[in-house]
Amino acid sequence: MSSPIVPDPCPLDLELRLEPGGRLVYVSDLHLTDTGPADDFGATAELCELLASLHDHPGQVLLALGGDILDLLQVEGPREERVARALEGPAAAAVGDALRELAERPGVTVLYLVGNHDSALAWDGAARKLVADRFGATEFALHARVRVARPDGPGEVVVVAEHGDALDRWNRRTDPFDPLDVPVGDHVVSEFVNRLEAASGRYPQLALDEVDNVRPALLVPWWLVSNFFYKFMGRALRDFALPLVLLTIALNLVVGLLVGDLGRIAYLGNRAVRWVSSFVLTNLALLAVLSTFLGRSFRRAAAAYGLPSPDEASEEAETRQGELPELLERRDPDATVLITGHTHEPRIVRLPGGRVAVDGGCWVRGLVPVRAWLSLPPVFVPTYPVNWVDVQATGDGVAVSLWERRLAVRRRLGRIERLVARRPLPPADAAPPVVSARVVLPG
Repeated sequence: MSSPIVPDPCPLDLELRLEPGGRLVYVSDLHLTDTGPADDFGATAELCELLASLHDHPGQVLLALGGDILDLLQVEGPREERVARALEGPAAAAVGDALRELAERPGVTVLYLVGNHDSALAWDGAARKLVADRFGATEFALHARVRVARPDGPGEVVVVAEHGDALDRWNRRTDPFDPLDVPVGDHVVSEFVNRLEAASGRYPQLALDEVDNVRPALLVPWWLVSNFFYKFMGRALRDFALPLVLLTIALNLVVGLLVGDLGRIAYLGNRAVRWVSSFVLTNLALLAVLSTFLGRSFRRAAAAYGLPSPDEASEEAETRQGELPELLERRDPDATVLITGHTHEPRIVRLPGGRVAVDGGCWVRGLVPVRAWLSLPPVFVPTYPVNWVDVQATGDGVAVSLWERRLAVRRRLGRIERLVARRPLPPADAAPPVVSARVVLPG
């Protein structure tokens, strides 16, 4: 039995300064693991390209790794070995090489802000040492305050950066430095998500390894219903309806051949075509009625069990946004910008008093709900945008930019899902980096 780890806390808060001409870049939620069904990161080349561009920047660079860079909740093995195992993964090795090369350049600081999936780094000094050696991180903290200086005179913009789990009642900790403080979200991942992903090897047709890719996460119960419903309907059509049609045609042809009369064969053939056509049309109509009935039944059952609808999930996200001003005020009354991650949903939100909150999104695959026809359950469509936040002082003020780069995805939609999903669908092809939102703040 291993001896208990003596907590070695990292700083709760940290203050840094970004000089004129410098860049603050915030990258969050890579969720690197040691491979397996829990591995949802497929953007190694794209991340290394971003790190190479920072290496070529002529001024100061402050790279904030915004938490959940390692996903220690989805790495198997003893708790004290999970950091080393995650760092041995192929993606972590390549990303670590690029990070160390960047950190060796003069004027570069790599800051690691601890999240909820890598919370052990807040109190485990040995684990932080491993991460520092592999990723070139020189600073660790729960949240940081960055004073961004204007390039043309006095004045500054104060930026607060952290992971963002403090806004999530299921994942925030009362004492982030207590190894025994385990929120509900940790249990959900270890006892529900990990078991479903492990079952994907036995039931690959259900794609259970995608359970933690659903956005927003509140819709996971709906994804389970939708995933099973469309897989079941697809198998029903393939295994019952189509064989029955083919069997009917074959029987009519066999009878015609046995009779041996060409006229009789033509008559039976025409009759078979008419019968099959009426059969198919009737069954399609019945299937539409049945699907509508089942879809509405699923919705009523979901409401009875208290599962949020897509609209209610959006309202929950809006409620979380209402807590942003209070969090920013609590971190620093003089701060103007709050940068977080955690939700995997990138956005810029304008707050009262000229303040701004930015969610830096994530770097893992996603499934987003699309409404379906006939009152059917929503269709969850794969998508893969990666995002990051870039803060730079300009002549007009401090520019806060939310970048997006879309990666290509391999669609895993069935025929029925493609048929019933309303358009437009999220694009499946790759696209170069673009600024999806930008705000310029005066000093």
